[in-house]
Amino acid sequence: MATNPVRKYCLLGFSTVAMFALFLISNKQMTTFSIDSKQSWNEIFLDQKQYSTVHLVFRRDLPVLYLTDVEESDREKILANVTSIRKRPFTAKSLSRMLRNMIRDDYRFCYRETPFVGPFEYIANSKNPCWYSKNDTLKCIPYFYLAGFSKSGTSDLFDRITAHPRIAKTGKEKHWFDYTRNFHNADTIDFYTSKFVKGTQRIEKEIELNRENNLIVGDETPCYAWSSLYWPCYEGNRALSEPKYTNPDVIHRLNPKARIIIMMRDPVARLYSRYLTWTKKLSFAEYRNPSPEAFHTLCVRAVELYKKCFDDWSYRHCAYNGTIYTKVRLRLQEGMYSIFLRDWFKVFPRKQIFIIKFEDYIKDVPFYLQKIYNFLDVPPLVDSEVLRISKLKARNVGVHYDIGPIKNETKILLQWFYSPFNKDLENILNDTSFTWDYHFR
Repeated sequence: MATNPVRKYCLLGFSTVAMFALFLISNKQMTTFSIDSKQSWNEIFLDQKQYSTVHLVFRRDLPVLYLTDVEESDREKILANVTSIRKRPFTAKSLSRMLRNMIRDDYRFCYRETPFVGPFEYIANSKNPCWYSKNDTLKCIPYFYLAGFSKSGTSDLFDRITAHPRIAKTGKEKHWFDYTRNFHNADTIDFYTSKFVKGTQRIEKEIELNRENNLIVGDETPCYAWSSLYWPCYEGNRALSEPKYTNPDVIHRLNPKARIIIMMRDPVARLYSRYLTWTKKLSFAEYRNPSPEAFHTLCVRAVELYKKCFDDWSYRHCAYNGTIYTKVRLRLQEGMYSIFLRDWFKVFPRKQIFIIKFEDYIKDVPFYLQKIYNFLDVPPLVDSEVLRISKLKARNVGVHYDIGPIKNETKILLQWFYSPFNKDLENILNDTSFTWDYHFR
């Protein structure tokens, strides 16, 4: 995980914060202090009032100390947008540890608020959304997004989609909406459009030759569907317990007419494939020495952490909780498909979202390619050409399956965990096949 670029500067003022917290405990006469991420860490903000017991409250963007003997109406206001509450009175040591952990947590510390971008004045003679910048340079963003989910055949599908002559090849996984736009020097629209230079050059030539363009480009980043883990930094989400705006909102603001493709796989099989892909790559023992038993240990721990979260918070809060995601060392929450699909359907019309079941796709690749080309409104290809594309070498296939199949007890545990989300997905899509025949709850 990348290091937050401003964390090292924040640590410089950390001892000052901890020492001042100790002063508050001993004096017991201040209501709150908070450290605003936009201000120096040596600036303390106080609200004076007499109270007896100090407690620590974590909000997504800043730590807040508050006192217990406030009026109930005031307490409700204080807690309305709080993410989690430490109910025991703190000590200087526990405060120091919790503040330090927060600073180290990229998902709870924002160096700035990440704004929405767009829309721009897209030119009328291009099918793909493009515009001219102030220096008359053509800029283009994707016409479509293959947004999820990982280990569900997205790389393979994108390779075949871009084999169509009217779809420009752009390379995979830009990770702008879910990741890089939240960091300095990568947060501008120019940074994102630079990822589509070759496609933009082809579009520009089309316009020069034909006075119009019918080429399109796409962005295949399977994390867009679910990974809004930096949502506390998104514009409009300040001090909320769960996001008001996620990746689909940001993409919709940039291009309300975008076409979205989402492919889903049996979440248990997807998770095991994800684990196997990461073996030998991550430093944790379960990945350095992979085995079905090590995977089971990870799953038991992950399920327990999410169960604890579900006891206190909504499913949606937990699905977007980056701190838990970091602790579990496993993308368990990525398989909570219905949580994320509801956010996509909230902002995009159903006709702009194409849903595919991975297990159906691999059984009849030509059929789904033709359906996707039709969805993207590109000219249909003759059957022989579609068949040729469908027989291209498979991309990004699973690895390390030689370590053995998933343990049956692990499969049962995960099916139990995912069942309510599968049932919700069945209701959203009105398709019973998306339960993957799990028989729990």
